[in-house]
Amino acid sequence: MSAGPIRPIRWPVIPVALALAAAALLLPAVHRGLAQEPDGTLVIAKVIPGDPRDANSFLATLAPCAEPEDGKTFGFSQLEPASVSVAAPDCWLVREQPPRGYLNLGWSLGKLDENGSPVCPDAIENHSKTETTVKFDAEPLQVICFYNTRLDGDPPVDKPTLTVAKVIPGSTDDAAPFTAAVAGVGNDFSADVTFAQGAPGQVVLSPR
Repeated sequence: MSAGPIRPIRWPVIPVALALAAAALLLPAVHRGLAQEPDGTLVIAKVIPGDPRDANSFLATLAPCAEPEDGKTFGFSQLEPASVSVAAPDCWLVREQPPRGYLNLGWSLGKLDENGSPVCPDAIENHSKTETTVKFDAEPLQVICFYNTRLDGDPPVDKPTLTVAKVIPGSTDDAAPFTAAVAGVGNDFSADVTFAQGAPGQVVLSPR
């Protein structure tokens, strides 16, 4: 099976600012088999009941069901859902890592409205669960909504995002992917980011 990166989708500017959060930790198992035409699109949305203006960043990891320990991590928020094009395998494991100061409430299946914005149900279908499997054999578009609430006495910490862009002078049509390593100074944070001309990569920084 050929190799290639997961390709983020660029969405138009819409009321909830549906934006890509292509990100970090590109590991071998996810990298394999993803150069072919996408089989499906996964949108990962965030819901903070009672606080629609909460813009803090969350992390979700996408990995093949057969190799759940190998995956790619995306940043997303209520204002900036993550949107990812995926190819075979058809089964993917999606796991959320809530930041400090938030309690996981569960997840539900959502949908996109006529403007391409994710719509999440008020009711939580699967309580206190931070992961689910997604299959694209019957439905090429899946919307996963993760629900969280703030904890008292432990304020949430928003994490900065690093964007890496590529410029190849004289070869503006060159779309070859590149990979860069990102490492913290004075902490153990490290991640890889894949990017190309016209498709910058992003890393949600998580110093520890």
